[in-house]
Amino acid sequence: MTGLSDTERNMMRQDAMRRAQEMRRQSTDQQKKPGVQAPPPQKPAPPPPPTRSMQNPAQPLQELLGTLNPERALILGLLLLLAKEGADLKLLAALGYIFM
Repeated sequence: MTGLSDTERNMMRQDAMRRAQEMRRQSTDQQKKPGVQAPPPQKPAPPPPPTRSMQNPAQPLQELLGTLNPERALILGLLLLLAKEGADLKLLAALGYIFM
């Protein structure tokens, strides 16, 4: 705006004031009309409460391994090793049952 003359600045200022007044008049006209109302502003939905898995994703694993004694650790290691080697499903299920 440094290259504008005083007359041009005044014209721009008057134009901005005219547009602002026009917008105010339109908004008050809409509020006065009985059948047409502006919709009430919508409140943003509250964020969903964090689920158990979001609070601490390692919680189930910690619960499972928290009571891990040497016998359970041995069974779990054997279960994982046999599963990796492709052992019989019945054997894995039986070890899983003993582990629980």
